[in-house]
Amino acid sequence: MEIVGGVELFGAAFRDRKVIVTGHTGFKGAWLAYWLVRLGAKVAGVSLEDGRDGLLDSLGVRDSLHASYVGDVSKEGWIGGVIESEEPDFVFHLGAQALVGESYRQASQTFRTNVQGTVEVLEGIRLWAGRSSLVIITSDKCYRNDGSGQVFREGDRLGGSDPYSASKACAELVVESYRESFFTGAESKVRVSTGRAGNVIGGGDWGQERLVPDVMRGVRTGAGVVVRCPGNVRPWQHVFEPLSGYLWLGACMDRGEVDAGAFNFGPGEGSERTVMELIEEIRKGVVVRVEYPMRESYREARSLRLDVSKVEQVLGWRGVWGLERAVEETVGWYRESMRGGDMRAWSEEQLSRYERDAVGMGIRWAS
Repeated sequence: MEIVGGVELFGAAFRDRKVIVTGHTGFKGAWLAYWLVRLGAKVAGVSLEDGRDGLLDSLGVRDSLHASYVGDVSKEGWIGGVIESEEPDFVFHLGAQALVGESYRQASQTFRTNVQGTVEVLEGIRLWAGRSSLVIITSDKCYRNDGSGQVFREGDRLGGSDPYSASKACAELVVESYRESFFTGAESKVRVSTGRAGNVIGGGDWGQERLVPDVMRGVRTGAGVVVRCPGNVRPWQHVFEPLSGYLWLGACMDRGEVDAGAFNFGPGEGSERTVMELIEEIRKGVVVRVEYPMRESYREARSLRLDVSKVEQVLGWRGVWGLERAVEETVGWYRESMRGGDMRAWSEEQLSRYERDAVGMGIRWAS
């Protein structure tokens, strides 16, 4: 169990509890599985591939998992069998095709994974009929974005002009449908919410066509990086920020303190930065050559801003690290990795720093 400064984090909600994490070999999923293990949870990971030699192994958490399942969550009935076997107290569904560029190349697969995969998780829970709290991770790109610079709130119109964004909007509608059809009323044993996080940075992300991994590959190889949309504005945040939100949301639902629904997790209005501003912050810690293409390879929203007043008011959640600290910690992780450091020990201390800072700030999940 994780006790920091005399505080048992997240109200001890996960100690000795069964938790399924889909997408546990991915960037956010691996960090979430790692954190849950530290909190004393019995974690069953579910991913399309086993992720050998990835972040899960860098964090040293693979052998601490209760179980690991390799399979396709969008396959009819498969994840339902996992749910029936594990009987989870919590499900955190992060398994997804998460890249905008890939969604243009593999549109059908993107919709199948992101939409049908969500259907299968919810259907598995419905058919099992046990007591559980579900946090379904969608995206801040689920909103219908006309490029006007609107600050998006949870009740705003959903949509998407690219396959990835549209698939996440569809997943939101799927969750709402299941919630209203099967998981409402005092007799329901299931609570389900969605988490819509802003752009996430942090150590251990080596995904293709993602800004920070591309920059760090440019640092490592000396080849530099091509930045396609330097003026785009995004709500950047360290990976620990939304993960703490997902965990606290799940804990609050489990205790009956929060009604299910949709929640934005981001740095707050006024904290957004352009791609170029983020890169310049990164370049304070590393040397990398930056180039810009003559034209964009595909369309992306110029501006994306989130209103996070709901999570502040309902959950008492807020960010711990500002952008400068988030970049400093992110760059530090990559530098240590590239010099061959002990990433298990380094990562443990980094998460401990975050937890101690949260306790010091008196944030609800850490007080």
